[in-house]
Amino acid sequence: MGVEPKANQVTFTSTDKDGKPVKVTYKRTELSSQPDSVKNQVDPAFINDNYWFLLPLHIYWDTSAAVTDEGMQRLPIGTGSADKMW
Repeated sequence: MGVEPKANQVTFTSTDKDGKPVKVTYKRTELSSQPDSVKNQVDPAFINDNYWFLLPLHIYWDTSAAVTDEGMQRLPIGTGSADKMW
């Protein structure tokens, strides 16, 4: 799978259930006009590997983030409480 962020374009290369090669290229902004197989299988499988692989570095590099500890707070749904970090 590949992505061109500036063009917001995704290229998916794989094999189908019969082992035949499949290559799909589409713009994420035009996803609604794609076949159901692209909307329901290909696009949900897309993961921005760069973001997740480098997540610890992105956090380290982000010098503008401000984190505050608001202590123990009630959960917004259900019962119980947890430390709230904002």
